[in-house]
Amino acid sequence: MKPFLGIDHTTDKKNTKTNGAELYSQKPSPELETALENAAINVGAAFNKAKLPLPLRILGWICHFVLAVVVIGVLKSLSGEDAVTFSQIIEKAPWIFVVGGVALALGGILHFVGKKHAKNVMDSDESKHSIAQLESLSVSVYSDLGVPDNARNVDIISVSYKEKNGEIKLESIVFDNPEYKIFADKDYFYLADLRGKYQFSRDAIRGIRTLKKNLMVKDWNKDEPYNSEKYKKYKITVDKYNRIYCNPCYILEVNVDGKLWGIYFPPYELPLFEALSGLKAE
Repeated sequence: MKPFLGIDHTTDKKNTKTNGAELYSQKPSPELETALENAAINVGAAFNKAKLPLPLRILGWICHFVLAVVVIGVLKSLSGEDAVTFSQIIEKAPWIFVVGGVALALGGILHFVGKKHAKNVMDSDESKHSIAQLESLSVSVYSDLGVPDNARNVDIISVSYKEKNGEIKLESIVFDNPEYKIFADKDYFYLADLRGKYQFSRDAIRGIRTLKKNLMVKDWNKDEPYNSEKYKKYKITVDKYNRIYCNPCYILEVNVDGKLWGIYFPPYELPLFEALSGLKAE
């Protein structure tokens, strides 16, 4: 089984190309592709312009680092067998608080200036026009691909893997989870993003397989929070770095021209795929 949108590292560890390009049933028109690419470049330029100049960003990072070192140093001095009092620290090393205070003040100023600068840039007519143009072109692309307005959004997992003795071995638990539009008619179901549309026959669905594996998805794409009542039953957790963990993973198996493909998806998308296929996960 070949992972749909998977990245094959069996023979090339540096490979970044995802599987499935040959499965596109339709691509946007060349004119729309070019216009969309140019609009995305303009939006990217606006976001880059919204950042402070690199020297100021570096200065801000230095301030955060210095402040962290000062705080950790003071806390360590106040604890342990050789602990000293706060007043002793002030008496013996007053410069620590001067350095920490300067770092705190300068870091705060840079943070405030950075936020104000970013707001001014993104609120400019030029930036608003670029974003509006990208949004408009995105709507045009989906219309060109025949994606209906009521198409649902669904997370698909892009796994990196190696194939050994005919078996797929996932390389890590950290995966991209790009969002696609999903919709269906009586004969086919479709997945689409701004790069194109995939078409799969309903009759080609072979089942939904359960893969009991912890996985970390990089983004939370849903409108409702992960811990809302809607998603509570999936026992999704988030660590202190805001990384999102869930278990298990599911695979929709589809036969395309005699080759078995696996569409990997997170547990919170299972109801949608079960309704789509009329099958229950095994």
